[in-house]
Amino acid sequence: MSTASGEPEEEDARVEAHLARLGERVRDQMLQEGAAQMDERARLSARESLRRVMDGERRRAGRRRPWAIAGLGAAAALVAFVLWMRRDTAPSAGGGGPLGTPNVRALQPRDKVRDFERFEWEGELPAGGTFELVIRDPSHPEKPIVDTRLHETYWVPSPAQRSAFPRELQWEVRVLDALQTVQAANGATAVRDARQ
Repeated sequence: MSTASGEPEEEDARVEAHLARLGERVRDQMLQEGAAQMDERARLSARESLRRVMDGERRRAGRRRPWAIAGLGAAAALVAFVLWMRRDTAPSAGGGGPLGTPNVRALQPRDKVRDFERFEWEGELPAGGTFELVIRDPSHPEKPIVDTRLHETYWVPSPAQRSAFPRELQWEVRVLDALQTVQAANGATAVRDARQ
């Protein structure tokens, strides 16, 4: 195996991106739950365990890049910290697992569009959860035009619904857990091109 090929660098970049996403999820979970201070004994125990893991990895891997090992160790420490933080909480009915709450991102329509043909987002549902799509007219935000629950990551309005939509829409998709509690939300504004 040649180190001149792009495979190790691509793998490293993929691992770094994964660790960054993992770190964001863990950080968000800690902030949502209040992230109480860890007692000194638990912190020292976690630090010692992490040191032993990192020492063992160094001996086995030999030529692994130090920052990759440190990144994996930091991710393991974050996971251990989150698990430690959740040790006294009752198990939830589902959602996100120990690594954090689900995320959602509105994809289309955004900004100027030809028509409101399809509403699409990306995200994962917690166990027993649903997506809630809420579409509003910005001039009357108190009354939703559409408020529906879905399991898919898209919604296609009927031609009659599309023609009834105002020129500008604000839409939001929410991730609801099994108890119908909002776990994540994201939205966008879209304006139908006046030439249509």
